[in-house]
Amino acid sequence: MTIKTKAALLNGPNDIELVERELVCDEDEVIVQSLGEPIACAMYSGLHSGVQLGDTIVVMGGGFAGQIIAQVGKKKGAA
Repeated sequence: MTIKTKAALLNGPNDIELVERELVCDEDEVIVQSLGEPIACAMYSGLHSGVQLGDTIVVMGGGFAGQIIAQVGKKKGAA
C-alpha cells in the first residue's frame, strides 16, 4: 500500500516547509494517520514558546509531544 501525504520539514527557527512524502508499507504493516493534530499542537507550542538562541529550556514530560517540543526548542537555538 502506498499513501501520499504532506509533512512539515523544520529547517530552522521560523522556517517550516511542507513537503510531499510517499509512505509505503506491506500488507501486514499499519500506517498511523491520526498523528497530524498532536504533531501540529506540539510544533505550535514549541514555535510559540519564546525560546531564543542560547536559552536553556526544560520540557516537562518526555513523551511524544515533549520530544517534538524539545526538538523544536533545539532548532530555535536552545542549549
